[in-house]
Amino acid sequence: MKKFFLYITTLLAVATLSAATANAQDGVETPTLTSIEVNAEGIPVLSWTVKNPELVDGYIVKRLIVDGEGVIPGTYNNVAVIENNHTFTYTDRSNEYGTYAMTSIRKEYYCIAAYVIDDNGQKHYSLMSEPVSTITLQANYDYCDDSYTLEYSSMEMPGTFSIMQLQPSHETIMTTTDTTVSKKFDTFASPRIFQIQWTGSNGIKTSSPSVTIKGDKPEPPATTQISYATVDDNNQICLSLTATDSPSAAEAQLIRRNTATGAEVTIPLPDHVMQNFIYTDQDASPDSSYSYILAVNDKCGHRLSQSDSAHNVIATALSDQTNANLISWTSMPNIDGGISTNTIFRRIDNGEWVQIAEIGKYYNEYQDHLSNMIADENIYDGQFCYYVQIACQNGNTIRSNTACLQREPVIYIPNALNPKSDIIDNRTFRPRADFLADYHLAIYDKRGAIIFQSDDLNEGWDGYDRSSKLCSRDTYMYHITYKTSSGKQMSKSGMVNLLY
Repeated sequence: MKKFFLYITTLLAVATLSAATANAQDGVETPTLTSIEVNAEGIPVLSWTVKNPELVDGYIVKRLIVDGEGVIPGTYNNVAVIENNHTFTYTDRSNEYGTYAMTSIRKEYYCIAAYVIDDNGQKHYSLMSEPVSTITLQANYDYCDDSYTLEYSSMEMPGTFSIMQLQPSHETIMTTTDTTVSKKFDTFASPRIFQIQWTGSNGIKTSSPSVTIKGDKPEPPATTQISYATVDDNNQICLSLTATDSPSAAEAQLIRRNTATGAEVTIPLPDHVMQNFIYTDQDASPDSSYSYILAVNDKCGHRLSQSDSAHNVIATALSDQTNANLISWTSMPNIDGGISTNTIFRRIDNGEWVQIAEIGKYYNEYQDHLSNMIADENIYDGQFCYYVQIACQNGNTIRSNTACLQREPVIYIPNALNPKSDIIDNRTFRPRADFLADYHLAIYDKRGAIIFQSDDLNEGWDGYDRSSKLCSRDTYMYHITYKTSSGKQMSKSGMVNLLY
């Protein structure tokens, strides 16, 4: 039925033009319709020419009426009579037959004829010009692709379409014979206004109404921040995250980069809006160095904003040859307000954590001297663990990982004893030892007989034999056996002088 209606409409339009042709006066010049420009209001503005305007008296403008009062749909009908032969433009604001030109929803077809008036007042018309139409235009903006797609109607005659951008800058984007084009711009601008212009191979020009497209400029969050990266009591890396709300935001991600290997992991977060949200990175090793970035993306996965990088603090502990442990830690870039102090905590043999030092903000190493510890009466297995607590001027506190080491055995062996000395420590032969296991001390006389033995580091030989008799002044041999932290069996032997 629809095809039949279109067929009848075409026949009626042709019949109307044929009737006009049949009534045309020989010698009346047919105007040339040169252009139909659709202005900013969407109103068609026709322009035409005649070679000899003084030989005509006026013009009639006909529009194809699609559905109007008192006319056959699909026929050309007069919408204007121009009674000035030197007028060559017409702006079609007419409401003839109850319908306006609606260039935004359909193509409007026009043709034009000239007329002369004879002495009897009778009008004689020229042939109608070739019909020319406006162009329909639809445009869409793809937010995710940041591109514009323009779809416009084709023309019956061969020609070239020019894609015009009217705003923000007036320029020709491209020329083409296609009726659909897509354009992606390097910079965001809203609104953008487009219009299609067509130039036929015969020189006739026509255009579409302009369309305005308002794109949504991505709006990043006002704040995207990692306040700190610290290690909690469970030896896991924790981060404090803040991202304010944004109408463009759709997801937030934490990007973890291993600074040693360069490997990156993207961690999705439960929400893109957060305030001092504590995220515990259970999959990261606190002994590895990472940089973290908080990123906020839009619904298309485009990056809206990201934080500065945050780094966890890596502490290391090494033993040296001077009975000291050297603790060092990585510096902290991008700390808001800077660092106030560094505090060192130590734990020995799975005991309690104890603060042992507070040092200035410009240092990132500390030497823990153990001489006094070795000299005291306590016996230590030799496992030392440390962490550094960094106080920032912005009020945040950052903790490093826990760095541990196992000290090798330390033994101080005196070379003499005097049971009658006024100095208590000189009355016994007692090696000072730490950081070992399975300790055993034996004292031998010159015949090789054992006169004293003990497994207690705090028990020394007082110069008496096994029968509690004071031994004679002489030189005696000692033999010490023990195990290192790695389980290696060790021994030491030597001579000790008994004096009194």
